[in-house]
Amino acid sequence: MIIKTHTEPGGKVVNEDFVFARRHPSGGERYVCVLADGQGGRSNGALAARTACETVWARSMEHPFDSLLQPSIFSTLMYAADNAVCRTEGYTTLAALALDGSTVLGASCGDSKVFFAPGQGGGDEWEIIEWTAKQRKNPPVGSGEAMFTPFSHSDVSGGRILMLSDGVWKYCGFDAIKTCFEMASFADSASTLRAATLKRSGLSLPDDFSVIAVDLGDD
Repeated sequence: MIIKTHTEPGGKVVNEDFVFARRHPSGGERYVCVLADGQGGRSNGALAARTACETVWARSMEHPFDSLLQPSIFSTLMYAADNAVCRTEGYTTLAALALDGSTVLGASCGDSKVFFAPGQGGGDEWEIIEWTAKQRKNPPVGSGEAMFTPFSHSDVSGGRILMLSDGVWKYCGFDAIKTCFEMASFADSASTLRAATLKRSGLSLPDDFSVIAVDLGDD
């Protein structure tokens, strides 16, 4: 398994996104991946995003990893993040997942997106699925009333996952996302998506830009 993260500000000094992929303390190939995009146009977006992510991580460490793959347990992490962000007086999106080499369980609220493609299985193209297609954008994380949409997959071995802030998927175009899944080096996804975004938007990134790329087919 290879996981790469990338985040940078778009057109301003402060990056209001926050991302990480961390190995769960239970050891092995067990990870928690989180991406949050603090709401622009309001104060404390960056703090809201960081608070959401760190709360999910702190709560995840309180549980054995296997329990994180239970929807009832994972949802408590997300609602804890919503409540914690309330205290920042900011809002954010939040997409998070727990994964090992074969199983993923996660949830999201907002407009950050998570895409998955299973292993090719001898085919010529990757079948790309958006796990976050039915997520709710409002109420936002930080309102105390956020509604998280769960997603899961019981056989991700050999597949690939892309977690993207809206500063990526809104501007890069779906063809660029598709190209990432087809590349030999999925770890280069962020640079491919960045180049596609700049080609369409001009000399600078139009929004904060965050990517988590997970390749479950490489060691």
